[in-house]
Amino acid sequence: MTKTKPVTKLTLVSAVVALMLCFAMLLGTTYAWFTDSVTSSGNIIKTGKLDVKMYWSTSLTNSTWNDVEAAATNKIFNYELWEPGYTEIRYVKIVNDGNLALKYHLNIVPNDAAAMELADVLDVYYDENAQTEYTREAIAAATPTGTLAQVIAADSINGVLLPEGQTQAGFYTKEIVVALAVRMQETAGNDYMDMTLGEGFSLNLVATQYTYEGDSFDNQYDNAAQYPAVATATVTANQETVVTAGGMTVTVPAGSANADANDTLTLNVENFNSVTEGENVVVTVDAELVDQDGHAVSNSNTPLTVKFNVGAQNAGKQAVIKHDNEVVATVVVDAQGYVTYTAQHFCVVTVTMNAVEAADGEQGTDFEAYLNGKGYASFRNAINLAAAGDTVYLLKDITLGRVSAEDNVAVSVVKNLIIDGGGHTLNVTAGRGIWVDNGNVSLTVRNLKVIGNNKCERGVQVNGGKTGITLVIENCEVLSTMYAVNICNDASVDLVIRGSKITGWSAINAWAADSIIKINDSELYGVNDKTYNAEGWNDFGTVVLEGDTTNQTNDHSESVTVEIYNTKITAQTTGQGNKQWCILFNKQSVKNTVRLEGCSFVYDENANTFFALDNGTENALYVNGTLYVFPSND
Repeated sequence: MTKTKPVTKLTLVSAVVALMLCFAMLLGTTYAWFTDSVTSSGNIIKTGKLDVKMYWSTSLTNSTWNDVEAAATNKIFNYELWEPGYTEIRYVKIVNDGNLALKYHLNIVPNDAAAMELADVLDVYYDENAQTEYTREAIAAATPTGTLAQVIAADSINGVLLPEGQTQAGFYTKEIVVALAVRMQETAGNDYMDMTLGEGFSLNLVATQYTYEGDSFDNQYDNAAQYPAVATATVTANQETVVTAGGMTVTVPAGSANADANDTLTLNVENFNSVTEGENVVVTVDAELVDQDGHAVSNSNTPLTVKFNVGAQNAGKQAVIKHDNEVVATVVVDAQGYVTYTAQHFCVVTVTMNAVEAADGEQGTDFEAYLNGKGYASFRNAINLAAAGDTVYLLKDITLGRVSAEDNVAVSVVKNLIIDGGGHTLNVTAGRGIWVDNGNVSLTVRNLKVIGNNKCERGVQVNGGKTGITLVIENCEVLSTMYAVNICNDASVDLVIRGSKITGWSAINAWAADSIIKINDSELYGVNDKTYNAEGWNDFGTVVLEGDTTNQTNDHSESVTVEIYNTKITAQTTGQGNKQWCILFNKQSVKNTVRLEGCSFVYDENANTFFALDNGTENALYVNGTLYVFPSND
């Protein structure tokens, strides 16, 4: 028989201590629970595609479908000898080319609302799902939808298209063919003879979301979806054109750079949303202006004017206009609640109206300038108080004389600065308009008219001897009696001019050294209205590389490069007998180069006043890449 050894106190204590050590060690470990997992992979969040297209044909049988987006085939109705009883039918195919259900609206839009009298005797027939070919007799026997004038007013041509592969009772899938006929009433008498329908009418197809697809709750999340607003107008050569859609009006000036005569311009306002946030109103405009070829209209010579209403309750507030979150202009909302501004390139903009506070020390709300969220009663004061790199906005047309009895200058700039005129005018009664009077300064002047009366000899000028200057003039008009844009003797400047109109005795006058001048998409006018001088002292030029014609100093332009692209250069006189050249290398000008690419010229061909070289040396002129053979200056 085996005896069991009794457990002593020492052994028991050792066991307890060991057990406690085990528990302590387990505190830093994890339990081996039973586990399992399921993963939902490949979750998708992807936006659908809403895409509608329109085609047309003269027949359902043996039809050739013309794409209305193609410039050559976008005129669905195009006939000029209508008479009572005359009928035209077109079959219009509307296609849902995306994967979302859409509702569409076929708009008949007059291009000239003031000349639509003929629309009262034109009957419109509409079948939203044409299945068979219509005959003249069938159309004459049918009941018209209304006259063209009534259909335009009623906006009654609507429908829904499901995407391909989707079906539901009462809805069409993928595409339908609409029969659209126009017939001149037989009762139309002689009063309608030799009458035109203004500039005609346009068929605009617009589409937006329809309440078909559903979310976790129902399919009503897009029941408030609005159609984009669309309007068209025809550009006539050398005439201003106005296009209005969705509460927005865009004015295309005569001679638009990218709009050919008789182009059809379409303004498509995808979104025009106004939201009140306290005292501020935020307006988002998503719009596009395109020509008949589908190209965006970008008027580089004369900016487009954009106007829309933000409510009379905002009259007097400052409208701060942004593009891509960058402030591009500030204007005052007028008494009727309209915001009007000029845009070099028509684009998406966000506009915020603020009841702007007066800057410290300023009184009242009749501001001339806007700077860093504050209003200034004096534009010149805002210029002086701006920090280097700031933007000062002109809020209205103003007139400025000389700074002081000693300084015959309207605006003096001595630091890096952007001056945005917001399309307004700076009327100058001083000798100089904008005067750069410090070295190593970067100045941008945009959206401003600098107009001088008979006292303003220089519109924008860089003072003599100043170096390291960058000067940008964009979307501006500058007019002075002498040198519209002037670089004084020995100044060193990088000058850029874009989309501007510059007018003076010389538009560009440079006494510069080691400078670069680049001009794009602009108009340069040299107007010689000076007293006639038989010895030629008052002969001059539109673009002048200058020298001291008195021979009293050695001041002259040297090593200046001038590059001018896609610009109209005009040299004209008022008939007093002086000569005016487009390009002039004046006395003592040395080692300068002028390159002209894609430019047009207006000058006196009989007097050979395109170019002159007046005793300068080592100068060169290139026209479209070819070295110009200098004509005689005799």
